[in-house]
Amino acid sequence: MYTDAIYALDKPKRLKKAALILSSGSNHVYGGAIYEYQNSFLNYLHLEDMGIFTVYDNPEKLEELYQCDSIAKK
Repeated sequence: MYTDAIYALDKPKRLKKAALILSSGSNHVYGGAIYEYQNSFLNYLHLEDMGIFTVYDNPEKLEELYQCDSIAKK
């Protein structure tokens, strides 16, 4: 699922950081999502980049990534 929704003119006051988690059957399909993340969330909203995490062709790794506390604690 890809979600990109910026409707308001400003971000919520408590929103300071962003991370992008991508999953698919191929490693070469993330260009558009990464572009939007960098331009909308990092450049436009000036959020701190917590990283881009990709998992492809491995559902077990995706579940492991969602259970990981390291993203939330950064």
